[in-house]
Amino acid sequence: MVVRMLERLGHRVDAVEDGRAAVEAARCGGYDLILMDMQMPVLDGASATREIRALPGPAGRVPIAALTADVVSGNRERYLEAGLDGYFTKPIDWNALASAIAALTCGTETADEAGRSAPSADGSGAGAPAPEPGTDLLVELPLIDGGRLDELRAAVGDSYAMMVEMFPASAREELAALRAALDSGDAGSSRRAAHSLKGVAASFGATRVQAIAHLLEDTGHPPEEAARLLARLESALEDTLEALATAETPA
Repeated sequence: MVVRMLERLGHRVDAVEDGRAAVEAARCGGYDLILMDMQMPVLDGASATREIRALPGPAGRVPIAALTADVVSGNRERYLEAGLDGYFTKPIDWNALASAIAALTCGTETADEAGRSAPSADGSGAGAPAPEPGTDLLVELPLIDGGRLDELRAAVGDSYAMMVEMFPASAREELAALRAALDSGDAGSSRRAAHSLKGVAASFGATRVQAIAHLLEDTGHPPEEAARLLARLESALEDTLEALATAETPA
């Protein structure tokens, strides 16, 4: 979704699979900006940023901005200390991101200020609340935050319909990755998949899916509790997709 939106803004984008590949791509040079996912396999975003900053010449000075669903303030400071020029949380504020990209790549003092002070796109703070596992509070969360959809529609304009069409496939892909990781007992992969699904859900105001994915980011759950949350997540996603399709169907 991010790649396609950036392309629609007129940018040429290369996407890589992990942090090590990001460092190698940066080493080859030629980029105006790197948008760094902070939770990646092989090498996380903070470590990849440090390695890029150690590269000689222009490759080590390329502007780097984080795109992450991690809203923990302490992590934000740690990420910036790794050498980032900007920090954006999901759901993404597309207007703010577009402005920051322009500022970060123009080589002025304003660029650094725009990158570092760009507002979080949470809207009301840290996003959906995260109820404690084992409670029934999840069913009280709305499936869809209509206000978030209105903000998204206003921000992306004609691209809104395309983004809504992309949501089911993106969410199901992340859910499948999470299910596979939980089945195999791969804690690192399950954490990353839950984190990614949380970010996708936040972008579309899928509040209940976002909250359950947030709970599943914690890999300390016993297997039976993780399985119960996964079942809740699968059900919530299908209910959300049905509600979203209904909401977007013209009267």
